[in-house]
Formats: sequence, structure tokens, C-alpha cells
Amino acid sequence: MLSWLWYHNLVANPEVTLEVGDETLRARASVPQGEARDRIFALLVEQMPFLGEHQKNTNRLIPVVLLERLDREPAVAAR
Repeated sequence: MLSWLWYHNLVANPEVTLEVGDETLRARASVPQGEARDRIFALLVEQMPFLGEHQKNTNRLIPVVLLERLDREPAVAAR
């Protein structure tokens, strides 16, 4: 269960700060459901086939989390 705590925390607190390269930015997480989730998951499996294999080997539905950037300027830029 500990491996799922990040997911439950993200759903409860969807505004996040993340680092991409030398940028730190703000984003909002959302979890698509139903057909939207399945369509996005299929695209992910095309790029990372191991995800499809992992889904076949588990009873739980692997979630898809989308991050929407909230700011266009980096919150912090490394110098």
C-alpha cells in the first residue's frame, strides 16, 4: 500500500511543484477516467510497452495522471 500513497496524496492535493531539467514549475494534476484514461494509457504503452505488460500482471488499474502547467514562466531557474 505504501507505493500508492503518492497517488492518493496527489488526488487530495493536486497543485504540485515539479522540476524539469533546471526549471521548477507549478502544475495541477488530474486523473482521467474511463475512455479518456484508456486512450491515454494506450498511447503511453506505445512508447513504453512494459506498462502494458505490468497492467496485464496486476488486478488494479494503473492510473494515468496528467499535469497541466499553471505558470508559463519558471518559478525558479537555476543559474
